[in-house]
Amino acid sequence: MKYRIVTPASSLPVSVADVKTHLRVESYSDHDSLIESYIEAESKTFEQRANLMLEEQTWLLYLDPSEVTEYICFTK
Repeated sequence: MKYRIVTPASSLPVSVADVKTHLRVESYSDHDSLIESYIEAESKTFEQRANLMLEEQTWLLYLDPSEVTEYICFTK
């Protein structure tokens, strides 16, 4: 079984402004890109470990017929 992402999430699960408020970071934007990269990295780590997606995404799944041994049900 192989899969790949077709359409990644279009937004972050938490806004940079909310994180800055939580961390009590001043309103200037010097660290916004750094905070955003932390949110993206942690979101990906969480999604991989929890085996779930935080935001809507589109994935493509490739199955070998020999790998399918029962019905597969996808829910939204």
